[in-house]
Amino acid sequence: MRHVMQVAGELSNAGQPMRRFMQTFILAPQSPKKYYVHNDIFRYQDEVFHDIATDSEPDGAGEFICFAICMRQ
Repeated sequence: MRHVMQVAGELSNAGQPMRRFMQTFILAPQSPKKYYVHNDIFRYQDEVFHDIATDSEPDGAGEFICFAICMRQ
């Protein structure tokens, strides 16, 4: 059974400013307890639109939290 994984978060490369990203990949079985990455898509989510809601939030309320979603395929 294959699993579709989606991860969102922020990362920084060599002290550069933090950038939001989205990564989607498929884990395919290699053996009963082993998987390999069958397909991998990584994309930076650079802001295009200004988010009005974050202007009125208190400090820390708008922090981006890294999370993962697992769906069976």
